[in-house]
Amino acid sequence: MQISFIEIAVLLITILFIVLLVLFVVQSIRHHRTSAPLLLSLFLGFLAGVVTILGELLSVSVIMNYSLLALQLNLYGFQFFFFYIFLERLISEKINTKRYVLVVSILLIQTFSLWATVIFLDWTEVTQIFWFFADTAYMILGLLVFFGFGFVIYFKTYLFTRETKPIIFSIAMLIISIGFIFLGVKDCLDFFDISIPFVGYAVALGNAFFVVGLIIFTITYVFDIDYIYRLPHNVYLLMVLTRAGIPLHIVKFKTKRNIDHESDLLSGLISAINNVFEEVFRTTASIRKISSDDIHLLMESGEKVVCVLITDNLSFFLTRALKRYTKIFEQEFQLELEENIQDSVVYNKAVELIKPIFPFFKVDKVL
Repeated sequence: MQISFIEIAVLLITILFIVLLVLFVVQSIRHHRTSAPLLLSLFLGFLAGVVTILGELLSVSVIMNYSLLALQLNLYGFQFFFFYIFLERLISEKINTKRYVLVVSILLIQTFSLWATVIFLDWTEVTQIFWFFADTAYMILGLLVFFGFGFVIYFKTYLFTRETKPIIFSIAMLIISIGFIFLGVKDCLDFFDISIPFVGYAVALGNAFFVVGLIIFTITYVFDIDYIYRLPHNVYLLMVLTRAGIPLHIVKFKTKRNIDHESDLLSGLISAINNVFEEVFRTTASIRKISSDDIHLLMESGEKVVCVLITDNLSFFLTRALKRYTKIFEQEFQLELEENIQDSVVYNKAVELIKPIFPFFKVDKVL
């Protein structure tokens, strides 16, 4: 049995998703740094590849073939969706409503159109229209996620950091996006019955771009598994205060932009605001953040301490990392905190907690 290039490409894509999925699971276990949307995205990509292979092996009936094809494309659509959620969490604390509605709307159009082709299988004129909508939604969703979000985010990260890895990630996203353009052009020409030389190679070219983009992404990911969580903005300062506002540990990070700060003034301000808030509103809950247009104070309260990050931008992963840092700090210094030791020298070794939790923070000095 002769294997076509497209079948080889699908097999390679499936293998690459398996590699990424295994690496991600191992990383999650070893570094306690995971993302459910990214995990789901990788799993759905792998599952879509498996369904594609089954479709080639189980050519039993027309309705079975159409059902497996609809399932395959629908799984890829959901894979794009969860990758989009992951990208949103890199750049924002909460998902942007307008972008979310746009992505979900396209995914719903694709899902409805795909399964309508199965339901109206015997009505050729109708199924052709639904296939056109399904293919168009698939192309737009892929371009929106991989180019509109993936390429743009990683390219902005490169402009901010001038590091090599984000430009490689952005190139991978761009190559994958080109693959969607080839497939989209082929689907449009087929629907309008337009014949152009070499258009028959569009599907093979599209899959080739998918394979190349995924290979580049996978190799870059393997060399630095943590890099996919790189935050494209400055984080200036990490402060650990007692609940009364006394500084225990302050770390200044290397950043593109410098800001002037008075640690004692900041700690006093945070303590005063929390005290007023608790007194006025009769609550034991502490303030979580103080924000202006270009600077944010992100706070996480533990039983004994309040940890504060000063940053350009808030994001889901930064918030979650600060929660983990606060918990681990209190575990590591449980005895010292119980004895109410306030000498900052005692807590200097807490700088060792930064690398495993905030892998891209570069310590300038401990204040």
